[in-house]
Amino acid sequence: MPFQIHTKDSAPDAAKPLLENVEKAFGFIPNLIATMADAPPVAEAYLALQGFIGNTSLSPTEHQVVMISTSVENDCRYCVAAHTTISKGANIDDAVINALRSNTQLPDAKLEALRAFAVDVIATKGDVSETIKQSFLAAGYTPAQALEVILIVTTKILTNYVDHLAHVTLDDQFQPTKWEPACATA
Repeated sequence: MPFQIHTKDSAPDAAKPLLENVEKAFGFIPNLIATMADAPPVAEAYLALQGFIGNTSLSPTEHQVVMISTSVENDCRYCVAAHTTISKGANIDDAVINALRSNTQLPDAKLEALRAFAVDVIATKGDVSETIKQSFLAAGYTPAQALEVILIVTTKILTNYVDHLAHVTLDDQFQPTKWEPACATA
C-alpha cells in the first residue's frame, strides 16, 4: 500500500495550513506528519493531541519518558528516533535516554515508576496491575496524571501505527538517533 510523504504543494487543501504551521514550529515538516497529511483529519487530530499533551501537569522530560517507552514497546523505529532527538535537544540525561531506548530500568526512581506505568498501560490495554498503580502513586504521581499518561500513550499509538502501516522514511534530522528494536538486532 503506497503512502505519499506530502509537501505543502502536494498535500490535500485541508492539510496545507497544518503543514505550514508544522514547518514554522520545527523548521521542517517531519515525514510522519507529511504522511498523515494524506488524511487531513488524522494530521489535525495528532497535532491537537500534541497540544493537549503540552497542557498536562507532566514535565517535558516525563512526556518524553512516556513517548519513548510507548514507541519502544510498539517497536516504532521512526518515533523512537524522533523522540530521542527531541530528548537530546531538551538536554534529558543520556542515561535516561539510553535506558528508555533499551527498555531497561531508569536511573531515576520516579521516572522509572512512570516508565513502568506507561509500559503496563500498553501491555495490559489499560488494565494496569495494582502493584504498578501503587508504585506510580507512591512515586508522587496522581490519579489525574495517570489519565495524562493515557493521553500520551494514545497519541503515540496513533503515530506508531501510522509508521507501521506506511513504513515512513526517517528524516535526515533523526538519522543520528536511528533505532532498531531488540528483536531486529538479535
